[in-house]
Amino acid sequence: MNRIRLYLPLIVVTLTAYLLAWLIPFLESQITAILLGMALASSSLGTSIHKPTMKRAGSNFLKYGIVLLGFTLSFQALTGVGLASLRVTLVCILAAFATAFLAGRRLGVAPKTQALIGMGTAICGGSAIAAAAPIVEAEEDDIAFAIATIFLYNTLALLVFPLLGQIIGFSDLQFGVFAGSAINDTSSVVAAGFGFSDAAGSFATVVKLVRTLMIVPVCLALIIRKMQAEKMASTQSLKLSDITRIIPQFVLWFMAAIVFASLFPLPVEITHLCKQVSRIIMTMALAGVGLTVNFAQIKKAGARPLILGGLTWAAVIATSLAMIAIFY
Repeated sequence: MNRIRLYLPLIVVTLTAYLLAWLIPFLESQITAILLGMALASSSLGTSIHKPTMKRAGSNFLKYGIVLLGFTLSFQALTGVGLASLRVTLVCILAAFATAFLAGRRLGVAPKTQALIGMGTAICGGSAIAAAAPIVEAEEDDIAFAIATIFLYNTLALLVFPLLGQIIGFSDLQFGVFAGSAINDTSSVVAAGFGFSDAAGSFATVVKLVRTLMIVPVCLALIIRKMQAEKMASTQSLKLSDITRIIPQFVLWFMAAIVFASLFPLPVEITHLCKQVSRIIMTMALAGVGLTVNFAQIKKAGARPLILGGLTWAAVIATSLAMIAIFY
């Protein structure tokens, strides 16, 4: 009974999101779920929400949903969409870090916060920040500012990107590459992608997961940079175990699911069922993400990190649009 009570807000928000999406056609269940979760967490009822449970549920359900989605994709889809988008991703990453460090220096933002905002914007939001924080020896304030900043623009992306894609006239593939390369956090990429269309959501997820793999080389670059700064490059070496811990495990399981589906093609009915269940699980995940965030938390980030995050994100968006115009 206690366990059911802990998960009750998640269940209520998910069911309400689906009900509203059914009643109001232009609403999308996943975007509605995360916004409803945020509204509930910011209300007087927010104190009754067990945030650690919601945080764990949001993280785990998102991973489960993504892995399940892997069974609906083929290796050809991954290589065709994911690797083709790598050139877009790499240029966007360079634009993010260049802007974060150059603009951050002009704004007087602490170097550690610069690195975390650049990492979160360039790679995958909170996960990238968590991976980079111990490398740059970030303080709790640096981490909090960076995560709050990234979250603000993730939320904005949920509302702006699908509309922007419609205005520009993007195809499903173009929007998938745009969302996957320019939105920070995986949950926001998934929500915005499927908010545009199911096909765009699948493309965006693949592009984003290929982008997530960039955690490894970028973290290694930060480590080497730190070692050089400390003049210890000749006395320290990286262990393979240190490198493998950087890679998110759910990405490996997602790849395994794609390999399985490629080697042993599933019936259309099973593939359709996997896609529908994956969508429901991801909606629950986004409800959990929303339930962990209070609108008041964003105020704690301060003006300068917010400005830096906005400039960095704007650079990524502009770069992504330019690369899509060139290659797609």
